[in-house]
Amino acid sequence: MEHCRHERPDLRDPLAAFVASACAGDTAAMRAQVAGGLDINGYDQLGDTILQHVITALEPCPASRRHQAISELLQLGADPGAVGRDGASPLFQASMNMDSGLLRILLDAGADPNAMLRILSGAGRGSPAAGADRRCEQSLYDWAKFAYCYEVWRGGLPGQVGQSDSQSDSQSEEDWLEHVDRLAIRHGKRRPDHLRLLRERGALRLAELRQRAEAGRTPPRADWYGSVAGRRREDRPAGAWRPFDGLPHPVA
Repeated sequence: MEHCRHERPDLRDPLAAFVASACAGDTAAMRAQVAGGLDINGYDQLGDTILQHVITALEPCPASRRHQAISELLQLGADPGAVGRDGASPLFQASMNMDSGLLRILLDAGADPNAMLRILSGAGRGSPAAGADRRCEQSLYDWAKFAYCYEVWRGGLPGQVGQSDSQSDSQSEEDWLEHVDRLAIRHGKRRPDHLRLLRERGALRLAELRQRAEAGRTPPRADWYGSVAGRRREDRPAGAWRPFDGLPHPVA
C-alpha cells in the first residue's frame, strides 16, 4: 500500500504549504493559495518549476491522489511544457517513473512528446557522440525506452542479454513493443504501457526525428532542452551530476 509521507511543513513557506495541500489532496486549499499569490509557474530553490517540485514530492503518494493534484495544478495554470533551469521536464519525470497516468494527464494538457533533451554526456559510457558542449541530443522516447529496458529487464530481454533494446533494424517500433509486451506477460514483468502511450501520442525516436527533419517534416513544437535531467532533487547541487551515472546512455 502506498503512503504519502510528508513532514510537517513550515507554513511560513508558501511552497511548502502548497505541497502539503497537494499531498493531502486538498484542492480547495491549493486554489486558495494560488489565489493568494503563489506563482504557479515559478521555481523552487533548486531551479525546478513548481509543477516539477510537486511531482517529485508526490511520488510516494497513491496514484489517484498524485494525479488529482497534478490535474489541479494544470487547471490552475501550470505550464505542462515548462522546464526547470537545468532543462528537466515534467514529461521526462513521468517517463522515468513509468507513470502512464501522469503521462496522459500532461499530454492531454499539451506537453510535447517530441521536445528534445540535450543531456550532459559522461565520457566512455557508450553514449552517442557529444558536441563541443559535451551534450548529447536525445529524444524523450529514447530515454523512456532506455529506462524501461534497464529498470525492468536490466538492459537485456530474455535470450538477448547485453543488448539494451534487442531490436533488429528491420523491426518496427510497434512490433518491438508488441514483442516486449508478450515477454512481460510471460515473465510477470511490468508491461511497457507508458511506451505504447507515448507512441500513440506521436513520440518518436531520435532517428525518426532526424529522418523527418531531413524530409522537411520536423514535428511541430520540437524544442531543444538544455538538460542535465532525471536526477532526484536532493542529489542536484550545481555542477557534477550525470544522469544514470555509471550506466550506458541510450543510442539513436
